[in-house]
Amino acid sequence: NAWKGEEAGYHAIHSWLNKFYKKPDYCEQCETKVFSRLEWANLSGEYKREISDYMAMCPRCHRLFDQKDMCRKGHPYVGETTLVNNRGHRHCKICRDSKK
Repeated sequence: NAWKGEEAGYHAIHSWLNKFYKKPDYCEQCETKVFSRLEWANLSGEYKREISDYMAMCPRCHRLFDQKDMCRKGHPYVGETTLVNNRGHRHCKICRDSKK
């Protein structure tokens, strides 16, 4: 009765992926093998039931892939709104200033 087919939600599709597909031993984005945890990243944003629409990534690559050029709160990373620390990590000036 609960079968939704192509209308399945986020959690149902990730359960389906974990049940029927084995994750590789490495991150398919950066090809590093040292990660103990990999996550399924959706490539198209449409959450289809097709394995070709997903890639196993380490958490860091998954976050970077999902965020693209925005901070966690959705502000764009452009020159005037971005700080880069000495390790090369980007930080949002808008979020930093709103905490003050």
